[in-house]
Amino acid sequence: MFGERHLGKQVADSGVLKLIQQMLKAGKGSAVRDSPSGTPQGGVISPLLSNIMLTPFDKEMRQKGYRLTRWADDWVLTCRTRAEAEHALARAGRILETLGVTLNREKIVSHRKRRW
Repeated sequence: MFGERHLGKQVADSGVLKLIQQMLKAGKGSAVRDSPSGTPQGGVISPLLSNIMLTPFDKEMRQKGYRLTRWADDWVLTCRTRAEAEHALARAGRILETLGVTLNREKIVSHRKRRW
């Protein structure tokens, strides 16, 4: 999911970086599915790395005025209009790209608030 150079920008402690690298290598060949780069899908370290690596995404989106809620690598943007949502999604994609993260367009779900 995330490249080592991006991780090094967020974690300054070389001991922690080494431990993370060891955990990533240990996950390969186990019951989790290998990923071509970064975190193996289903790996126990994936939520931790998501939280470390996506903190700049959170900060930038909030600085731009977006209402963002995130759980590990899943997130929700709350928007008032469809146009605002499309703009927010485009901005999110650009920010994530700078972090070395590709937005999976197949997992994007849009919901409209229903008035009760």
